[in-house]
Amino acid sequence: MKKIPLQILLSFLAVAMLAGCVDDERLNDSSQMGEVEQSVITVWESINETTWYKTDDWTGETYVFYTDHNGDKKAIHQYNGSGVRITSREWIDFEVIDEKAIKIGLDIYELNEGDLVSETSTLTLYAEEPLIYNMACGPIDMEIVKSDEFIVEDILQQCDK
Repeated sequence: MKKIPLQILLSFLAVAMLAGCVDDERLNDSSQMGEVEQSVITVWESINETTWYKTDDWTGETYVFYTDHNGDKKAIHQYNGSGVRITSREWIDFEVIDEKAIKIGLDIYELNEGDLVSETSTLTLYAEEPLIYNMACGPIDMEIVKSDEFIVEDILQQCDK
């Protein structure tokens, strides 16, 4: 008679231990059930610190996206030249609309298979670094560009002369 209560006690103890090891929240978590969570790379993560090329009727244009030393998102639009790197450049306003789209002027560009595509044009990745040029001086140091927009405008104007 003593064996039956001991076996029942051991069985009850085993069931109680197993029940305590199961975490109901983990069972409801889909990532624990074999589904892999995919990280979403936002449009800003894709374009920050890069140079993008836009084909036009002549020599093309480049857009350089970067974060300045104050943490502000910036963009420079450069018109490519014939025989020179660029003919002009300007800081432009743009807006990150959501994780996959930005607005430049009236165009909304969506990240699509590595390109930025709008209804009127496509930007393709030109360089995985920000490349800002000056006609007379060649490449401009990005650390100077990121430091202070007003100083950079003065440097660029002096270099052009």
